[in-house]
Amino acid sequence: MHADAAGFVFFSPKGKMLLLKRAGQSSWSGRWASAGGMMDPGETPLHAAVRETIEEIGNLPRFCKLMNMVKIHWRGTHYVTWMVYTPIEFRPAKLNKKEHSQWRWVTAEDVQEGKYFLHDGFRATLEEIAPHML
Repeated sequence: MHADAAGFVFFSPKGKMLLLKRAGQSSWSGRWASAGGMMDPGETPLHAAVRETIEEIGNLPRFCKLMNMVKIHWRGTHYVTWMVYTPIEFRPAKLNKKEHSQWRWVTAEDVQEGKYFLHDGFRATLEEIAPHML
């Protein structure tokens, strides 16, 4: 499977989704998205999603279950993202402050009401993986 970037979107039993707020000076700073990022040479998409998640939030939740996976092509990049069910709304062990300034478990209503300004690429992924959140 060809991919350039990979990530996970975590969902809780309450139907909430984990969002991370982008930090830094890029055009995406201040926007919300999921854990993920560019793949390293030789990585599989799944390995990259695991590595990026650990780098960004410090851990992977226990007893999580991979659900569906989507592939999108957005602005010249091939993204692979998995919906991941986690039995609890876990707290990230540590937030990589170079990449993210905040984290939140949010409802579909929170997103639909515009409380979280989503990264455009992440919005495109949600349209495929969890349209009910939009």
